[in-house]
Amino acid sequence: MSAASVVGAPAPAPAPGTGWPSLSGRAFVALVAGVTGAKLWLATRLPLLGDEAFYWLESGQPALAYTDVPGLTPWLIAVGTGLFGDTPVGVRAPFLLLGGLLPLLVAAWARRFVDAGSARVVGAASLAVPLAGSLGLLALPDVPLTLVIVALALALDRYAERGRTTDALVLGMLIALGWLAHYRFVVAAVPAAAWLLVTPRGRRVAREPRFWLALAVGLAGLLPTIAFNAQHDWQGFAFQYLERHPWRPSLAALADPLAQAIVVTPVLLVALLAGLVTGWRRRGDAGAPWDVLAACAGGLIVAYAGLGLVADAERTRFHWLLPAWLLLLPALPSVLADWRAAGGVSRLAARVALPLGACGSLALALLVVATTRPPPGADAPPSRAMIDNLAEWPAVVAFAQAQRAGEAGAALIAGDFMLGAQLEFALGEPVAVLPHPRNARHGRAGQLSILGRDLAALEARGWREGLLLVEDTARREIDRLPALLELCRIFGGVRWRDELVLHGGRFRVLAFEVTRRDGPPADEGRACDLPPLGDFDAAMPDRVPIDRPFVVEGWAIDEFDGAAQVEVLIGDRVVGRSILDRPFPGVLGQWPMSTDPRHPDVGFRVEFDPLAAGIAAGRHRLMLRAVERGGQGRVVTIRELTLTAR
Repeated sequence: MSAASVVGAPAPAPAPGTGWPSLSGRAFVALVAGVTGAKLWLATRLPLLGDEAFYWLESGQPALAYTDVPGLTPWLIAVGTGLFGDTPVGVRAPFLLLGGLLPLLVAAWARRFVDAGSARVVGAASLAVPLAGSLGLLALPDVPLTLVIVALALALDRYAERGRTTDALVLGMLIALGWLAHYRFVVAAVPAAAWLLVTPRGRRVAREPRFWLALAVGLAGLLPTIAFNAQHDWQGFAFQYLERHPWRPSLAALADPLAQAIVVTPVLLVALLAGLVTGWRRRGDAGAPWDVLAACAGGLIVAYAGLGLVADAERTRFHWLLPAWLLLLPALPSVLADWRAAGGVSRLAARVALPLGACGSLALALLVVATTRPPPGADAPPSRAMIDNLAEWPAVVAFAQAQRAGEAGAALIAGDFMLGAQLEFALGEPVAVLPHPRNARHGRAGQLSILGRDLAALEARGWREGLLLVEDTARREIDRLPALLELCRIFGGVRWRDELVLHGGRFRVLAFEVTRRDGPPADEGRACDLPPLGDFDAAMPDRVPIDRPFVVEGWAIDEFDGAAQVEVLIGDRVVGRSILDRPFPGVLGQWPMSTDPRHPDVGFRVEFDPLAAGIAAGRHRLMLRAVERGGQGRVVTIRELTLTAR
């Protein structure tokens, strides 16, 4: 869509004296090009998100649809990598282009309400909505979905105004693209139904045959997804519409308004909601599509608010409402003009709404830039400030390459789909994936089998030995020991070799040598060497005076053999050692499947004097290292300890 296309047919201009500025076509294009260029620069330096890597993996095997998404996202990635190779830019190129088109599309939508220069300002204002300003940076299904929904509102208004067959066909093709973009497009039926039922133009359109022709064309976009699901036991539909959501009320939905205030910025959010009220009040006005704005944006807000009460609360959903906020942007000139006329606090809010939104966009951009820096290692305080499953991947890939050195013939195996997709993208070889709760939670378990990346496919390749990488922290602590013992059941031989520790222990990847099982092992303890586990006593304080001895208690276990000893460290200094000889029955109570022969005597007690050890007051890293009988040690937990001076 060119800048000229937003000039369009005449539309109502803002009332004189509203204070809403104008923007030339050249300045508008320069602004959009500059923001898109900045996103392109960042896209070359940003590691692939785990989901992006999996969509890339799917794109290598074109299909009608997939269990986690319909076909459009992997198809777009296939086009991008076909042009620019299997690189982050190749994966993201089509989405960067779509993100660059979004302000032009918003300006075209705003042109139905205001003059061309003001519409361009509305298009530029879309960049001040933080999630819209960064849209296209990541290769995610919400990019085409957002554009389709905004374009649908524009197409719906044009069809209602002119009633042409070509307008109906455009409307139908956009509906088809929506079905190809995301399973969540089904929610768009709510605003469409609201417009058809509660507005005079909508009721008139519902009686026209051309409109039903548009719906028929749109439903064609659903056929590939239906055909795929019919061939694969309806896995995609079952996951997206049944298994993913608890379908019962959840208190987590109460935090959704706060999340929207953060990601939209508070003043801009209030202005957009006021725009919804304005649109509803003016829905009968002639010459401007306030009815479409109110029904489509309001319908989305109501639909997602209702869905949020019973929907999946485990993953982020703050981005769901982005299309609604974009549809409300053309109401801003009217809302901000009313606020300026009201004076006082309202006048101040009118002045800061868009600047604060732009600051929010800049803050989000800086947060993303921060993820391009190396993540803090094991010696950092235990935190997870970086964006999850994004910042760690370069370090994980470097760790995998180091473990892989000299073992080119061994199979590469990952503990979950996200790690597997990232490793395959980086290393360029097939990676088998173990069963994992994360695979099922994200709808990827069945897709891994379809792609030939599950254990059955690994067995079919006749592998003999392999390198297994497992993100230990992808599971809850209580689930980690059972998962490690499950490795002994899956593989004939398992030997823990090394680990990568980031964010002060909040992110860990374990490396194992594994061999194929040809029969039951004669001695499982010798065939399976797992890393030790341990922790400090939960009752231990995190603030203690420096001028008195400090007692550290806890536990450590090592399956099959038992740990030889533990070492307590402050920073890099060992301040105490102990064997495991104290009762700690709670460990076996938590993990009755544990095979450590020391149970229940797997506890320890270490006492040391900070002053005598030469440790200064302040915050320190308190670490527990468990040492195996063979001498290999592992820092099993890290806590912050503050030594206070009296």
